[in-house]
Amino acid sequence: MIENAAYNKGKPYFVAFKPLLHAIERLPDAELEMYSKYNSRIDDIRYQLESLKSETVDVFDLELELKLALDKLKKGSSGWWISILRRLSRRSSPCSRRLDGSRRRGLSNILKGMISAETLRGQRRRGAFYQEGKT
Repeated sequence: MIENAAYNKGKPYFVAFKPLLHAIERLPDAELEMYSKYNSRIDDIRYQLESLKSETVDVFDLELELKLALDKLKKGSSGWWISILRRLSRRSSPCSRRLDGSRRRGLSNILKGMISAETLRGQRRRGAFYQEGKT
C-alpha cells in the first residue's frame, strides 16, 4: 500500500510491482577479466584496421566481421564471437605485417610513461610542500 499526498487526494492505494526479469547479481571476476581481454583485443584489431585503411588497403569485410564480433560480445551470446575474433585476427595478420613498428598500437606504453611522470612530479611537489611547512 502506498500513500502519496499529490495523488488521489492523499488516500492510500494499492500498487502491484512486477518482479525483476533479469539477474541482479554481479558478474564473476573471471568473466569480467575475459570480457576486458576481448575488448582490448577488439580495440587492437580496430586500430590495425584503421591504420591499414589510411594506407588505402581494402578492409571493408574485416570491419564488418569486427562489428559483428563486437555486437555479439555486447549481447553476451555464448562465445560465438570468440571464433569470429580468432578468424578475424588470422585474416588481418598478413595485412598488418605491412605496417611498420611505429604504426602499431602502443598507447598503453605512452599512458604508463605519462602516469609515472605525473606521479613523480606529484611526489616532488608534495615533498616541497612538507619542506615549506617544517621551516
